[in-house]
Order: sequence, then structure tokens, then C-alpha cells
Amino acid sequence: MYAIDADVVIDVGTRQPRFWQSSTELLEKMQGSGLCICPVVYVQIAPTCNGNLERIESFLRMSGIEVDPFNQMDQRLAAQTWSSYALRRKLTPQDLREKRPAADLIIGAHAMRHEGLITRNERHFERIFPLLNLVTPEKVR
Repeated sequence: MYAIDADVVIDVGTRQPRFWQSSTELLEKMQGSGLCICPVVYVQIAPTCNGNLERIESFLRMSGIEVDPFNQMDQRLAAQTWSSYALRRKLTPQDLREKRPAADLIIGAHAMRHEGLITRNERHFERIFPLLNLVTPEKVR
């Protein structure tokens, strides 16, 4: 099963002109492996449906995407990864206040227990989760 980042779900759900076709083709190609989003992505995509939860859930069902809960293992991995990253980068207390990529950490940690993450934002994840299998429209073509 592959986790999906919000950008790809939004591309497909809103028929985003620049990325709709490549994101749709990628999801169709990967659908046989199973597709899921974590609760953070669910929250991130809500504004595209004006917060209409029935519409979001209908879109996810029709797209074959399930919502996979964030668990304690994901939480611990996200916290551990952020701590290690901050220490390696020697981030100052000011840096830590300004750079809080909580959403990306949670999405990446969740994706680590799956086959990978389907995203257009490869660079957001590759530095923090170097072992995460990142699948992008460009890599699949």
C-alpha cells in the first residue's frame, strides 16, 4: 500500500490544470498496490471540498483511497526523525521555532510503514526521510 501526499490528492480532486493528468495517471498506475492517506492529509484536503466531509469521503471512496490512522509508531518515528534532523543540521532554538514541518514529518513517518509516498514534493521529504521510497509523476513516466 502506498501513502499519498496532499498535493497529489488535491491535483486529482480539483482537476488542477498543470498536474491533474500526471497525478491521475500515477494514482491509476499505483492503485493495484493500494492507496491511503493519513489523517493530516485528510485535514489538508478538506478546504478543497469547502469542508464538506461527505464530499471528501465520497471522493476518497470513488478513488479507492482509504484513510489510514496515525499510530504511536508513526508518532515516535516523526519525533525521532525531527530530533535527529535538527541535531544534524545544528538548528538553533530560533530555527526550531521557524522551521516546524510537522505535517511533512507526520506524513513521512506514516508513509515509512507503507511501500512509499506518492508526492510531487520530493524535496520536502528526501532530506528528512532519506530511506523513504518517493514516487513522483516524473519517476513513473
